[in-house]
Amino acid sequence: MLLDRFLPEFDVRTQHVIRVDAPAGHVYASLWGTNFDHWGVTRTLYAIRALPALAVAPVNTWNDVRQQLRLHQFTLQDLLGHGFGLLAEQAGEELVIGSEG
Repeated sequence: MLLDRFLPEFDVRTQHVIRVDAPAGHVYASLWGTNFDHWGVTRTLYAIRALPALAVAPVNTWNDVRQQLRLHQFTLQDLLGHGFGLLAEQAGEELVIGSEG
């Protein structure tokens, strides 16, 4: 798995499996088009995450928070534009996303 390149050793391991009766390419394409924020939870969490910066840059931070709360969807591409990076990808099969912090 691609993830093994980034975490060859680990302290704790859990495994969760959901079997999907569809071709891998279809599931992979759907992942890129899915709205991960249908109910607004992701936008709210991203807005809260920005609040500590209010003390340093109040105007810019407040504008960022308002922008996050106005979005109507949050896709994988949006996630990559807000603090996460695509670490590895096997197109049509697998991807690894990460954040530093």
